[in-house]
Amino acid sequence: MTEARVFVNYRRKDAPGSAGRLHDDLADRFGGTTVFRDVQMRPGIDFVDEITRAAGACHVLLAVIGPRWSSITGDDGRRRIMDPGDYVRLEIETAIARPDVVVVPVLVEDAVMPMPGELPPSLRELTRLNACRLNDSSWDYDVHRLGDALEPVLGTMTMPVVDPPPQPEPEPRRERSLSASHGAAAALGLLAAGPIALILSQGLHDRPAAAGAGSIGDLDDARRRIVFYALERGVTWAVVGAAVLAAWVVLARAERPLLASALAGASAGFIGGFVGGVLFQGSKYLHNPSLSTTLEVPSGVTARAAGYAVAAGLIGWTLAGATRRLTRLEGAAAGMGAGVLAALFTAATSGMWRWLGLGLEALIVGAGLMVAILLAERAREPARIALPLPGRPEARV
Repeated sequence: MTEARVFVNYRRKDAPGSAGRLHDDLADRFGGTTVFRDVQMRPGIDFVDEITRAAGACHVLLAVIGPRWSSITGDDGRRRIMDPGDYVRLEIETAIARPDVVVVPVLVEDAVMPMPGELPPSLRELTRLNACRLNDSSWDYDVHRLGDALEPVLGTMTMPVVDPPPQPEPEPRRERSLSASHGAAAALGLLAAGPIALILSQGLHDRPAAAGAGSIGDLDDARRRIVFYALERGVTWAVVGAAVLAAWVVLARAERPLLASALAGASAGFIGGFVGGVLFQGSKYLHNPSLSTTLEVPSGVTARAAGYAVAAGLIGWTLAGATRRLTRLEGAAAGMGAGVLAALFTAATSGMWRWLGLGLEALIVGAGLMVAILLAERAREPARIALPLPGRPEARV
């Protein structure tokens, strides 16, 4: 068992099915004694000792990374990957420390490569290594490519290699990435958020008076204006959030329930819109001539931009959690940037039909987040597998 030359490293609570499938496919190609996974150990074997020997004796370590690989926590609430005693971490550290071992990150189940800051210093080198992505829709082809890349390291094995039938090389990154054929439907859905938001928020618009909280002489009415405006913006941004998350499901053909995604976006949009509305009208209220205050607070475009940034940032945060193609902070930052752009657009087109302006705001926010996802995917797309022979310095690059 410990003479196995390929070690499949994985986390049992992350992607055990994909790891097992990969092990079986490589064992079919290279032979059962060549590929090691922990379930092969006999009862009574010292688990730690056997794993350590196998990880230390292999020629190739395949680090199978699923969507929860770096985020799974232990009983103490601490992320497992940050625990020095975590077996997955120890196995990879053991392999990285050896110059004669090739380490290959294998991304499965739509996972993305963790950011260096998400890993302990001893594992950050993993993010710089050539990676392999295995997609469900092109699994056999992807595993065949991986096996071809392992051949120079492992040498010719006794098991025959069966070439797949000739076919055009797929482009795995685009299979579940943004689809141009669905772009028009997603854009129309975002634009439709305008009239829908207008209808749903009509009973809240311009109440209790068609003026801002800074222009209402009665302070009680001015305070009610803040509440009504915040509710109006909450409803409006709830529709925008639902449209953005639904557009993502349609555009990327994501395997997520459309309704659940829309509800998540609506919740984030309502909270963000309500807070943003309070910020905008609250700043006006503090400038009310009937209120004795010496506070210097932003108003006008600045306050609107801050309110839009809060709402769109929360939608971006939620979208990032749903797609896992952006970190939460990246999603929030992209959403805030798009929100500011939408606020500037609104300020510059104050005479536009309200339903059209709301729709274009949704389109700006949605497009900004989709562009952020595209850029993140392009930056993190694993390079084509090019494994050097063991012992060469570039094996660690």
